[in-house]
Amino acid sequence: ESARAFRELGDEHYAMLATWVLAWTCRELGDRERSRALTEENLRRSRALGNERVEAMSLDALAMLAIDEGRLQDALAMLKEAYRIHCDVGERLGIALDLCRFARALAAAGRAGTAARLLSTGEVLREEIGATVESWVAMEAKLEETLAAVRTQLDDAAFAEAWEQGRALTAGEAVALALDSL
Repeated sequence: ESARAFRELGDEHYAMLATWVLAWTCRELGDRERSRALTEENLRRSRALGNERVEAMSLDALAMLAIDEGRLQDALAMLKEAYRIHCDVGERLGIALDLCRFARALAAAGRAGTAARLLSTGEVLREEIGATVESWVAMEAKLEETLAAVRTQLDDAAFAEAWEQGRALTAGEAVALALDSL
């Protein structure tokens, strides 16, 4: 209803944001196909309207679906584009969360050491900008699940070493590492 009301008011930005929330809710409730359809429509609309922020959000959401389905190369392509957009518009929290999403793909591919580095780099960036991660953002990016997957693949010493190495990387270096790892 909110998305429809915003469209009737001519506010496409908020209509797309409401649609994004609906798509996320559908995904969390298990209706992945409806989530995908809504997100793909948001991606088309955002591109047609030149709304880069919603475009990046849509790419991130579709990448998470792709990761869950084991389509890691598709996910990486979408994450790379979302990361580029976040860099272009200066959205540092989006960059930090993209690093966590890249880490999720890496963890799914069995590249836990690299995933830990990216999670660490993302944490450093969040600390630098003073951002706390709200619970719904953490759920959307699946931060805890990714960290748990990484921890099961690495012993404590390997995790600590990878985490420390990640703290020294820039976001660009971390993304390059992710793309080279898969």
